[in-house]
Amino acid sequence: METPVINKTYNYFDDGKISESRREHVLITRLIKFEDATKKLVKEWKKEVKQCHWLYKTETDFFVEGFLKDAEQKVTFVRCKNEGWFSLGWYAGRLDIDGSLFEMMFKNQ
Repeated sequence: METPVINKTYNYFDDGKISESRREHVLITRLIKFEDATKKLVKEWKKEVKQCHWLYKTETDFFVEGFLKDAEQKVTFVRCKNEGWFSLGWYAGRLDIDGSLFEMMFKNQ
């Protein structure tokens, strides 16, 4: 699975809903190796894994930090079960690294 590139902007779909009204742009600002993550971040991730066991993988090698341009919010992505990346917390959404979700959005219209 691809890892996002620092300083690159990708499409992001709020709540994982693939539609134009849920699309935003996220700038990737940092990759954090699991072993370099803070205890607070790991604790937040483990909590989300328990709450959304169908969504997040129980293991991750990276945390991916980004900045949602329109919402002006920091987000942190982790690996999800469908081999993609999904962010944690209130601004949870799906990251579109390869553009396939963007293409899917047009096919669904």
